[in-house]
Amino acid sequence: MKRTNKCQYGYIKYKKYQQLLITLIGLSIIAGFFIAGIIIYGSKNNTLTVLASLSALPFAKTASNLIMFLPHKSTTKELYNSVEQRNKYYITNYDCIFTSKEHAMPIQAVITTDNTILAYTDSTKVEAIHFEESLRKFLNKAGELVTVNLYKDQNKFLKKIEYLNSVKYNELTDESKEDMKKINETMKAMCL
Repeated sequence: MKRTNKCQYGYIKYKKYQQLLITLIGLSIIAGFFIAGIIIYGSKNNTLTVLASLSALPFAKTASNLIMFLPHKSTTKELYNSVEQRNKYYITNYDCIFTSKEHAMPIQAVITTDNTILAYTDSTKVEAIHFEESLRKFLNKAGELVTVNLYKDQNKFLKKIEYLNSVKYNELTDESKEDMKKINETMKAMCL
């Protein structure tokens, strides 16, 4: 499977595959140490059992990451194509899982402008107010003042992208483009 970076199309699918593979390899190593210890020493009280126990710690972290990604799905190809077709000027992110103290919030697509973040999710579990407030506070702490809007209606989201691309881009300066990149990188820090 091709490596996919955070917030790129296909990231959730890639991370599920990667974390599952690492977890299975880890379980195999742990089981191998444990079984080898029993075969070699004839008892479970040996150094290989201790090694198996210590090996479980890093693989438990990978397993917990897998558990975080399992309930979420990747962005559909149709949505990806629709957004790419409409967005010509702004930074686009896909397959984002935003985290807060209370929730993990799957967001299928995010458009970052110099002062606005537009996000779309089809998840019924994501509360728009909670997402918008969490992301706004996170960005404000980093010194970025932005408007955050979460759409649950795909058509409204796509129309807003069309509108922004038809009107706003003429106003963007090089400084605005740099702000857009900075906001986007800061926003990604809130994602798994």
